[in-house]
Order: sequence, then C-alpha cells, then structure tokens
Amino acid sequence: MFRFRTEKRSCPAAEGLQTAAHSFQVSPGVQAAFDENGVVLFSLTAGTLFRSNRTGARIWSGIAQGKEADALALELSNEFGISVNRAAEDISRFLQSLTRSRLLMAAEPAR
Repeated sequence: MFRFRTEKRSCPAAEGLQTAAHSFQVSPGVQAAFDENGVVLFSLTAGTLFRSNRTGARIWSGIAQGKEADALALELSNEFGISVNRAAEDISRFLQSLTRSRLLMAAEPAR
C-alpha cells in the first residue's frame, strides 16, 4: 500500500499547480509489470487490465515511491521537456483513470 498526496506546496517552479489534497492507495490485488513500452496493471480482484505508455509507467513508479504531486510534476517536466502545469494535468488524468479502473482507491485522510 502507498499513499500519494496531491497537495499544492509553495514551490516557485510549480506555481499555478492546482491539485486538490488527496491520498491514494493501491487497490487490493493490483499487480504491475513493466517493460520497455510502459506498464501493465492488473487487478486480480476487479479483473481489470490497464496498459499505459512510458509516461504512465513513470507516474506509477513515482506514486509507488510515495512522491508528492508537485515533486513528481517537476521531475516529469524536466525528464520529458514539458511544462510543470502540463505534467500536473497528465498526473491528474492518469490518477483519475486508475481510480475509475479500480486500480487506485482514495484513502481516508489520516487523523
């Protein structure tokens, strides 16, 4: 299980990064397999198969390492030569797809 906090922090390079505070955890039974083209995610419990390109694999890896959204957006921006805002939008869309596919779950906030 991991948590991924998408919370805006004060970071000059990430100025304008608009993400709501959320935590995510991998849904039970999800397995990941990486190859040169990206990642394949499979949910044993939901029977869901999800294939993503190298960018998606990079986002999944960042999530698995517990990186926060702004830090991951900065890394993707530098790695792929895109704006931080574009990277943040890609991360947000990817997380939404994973949640809809029941590969990620929104975690309850820590109290």
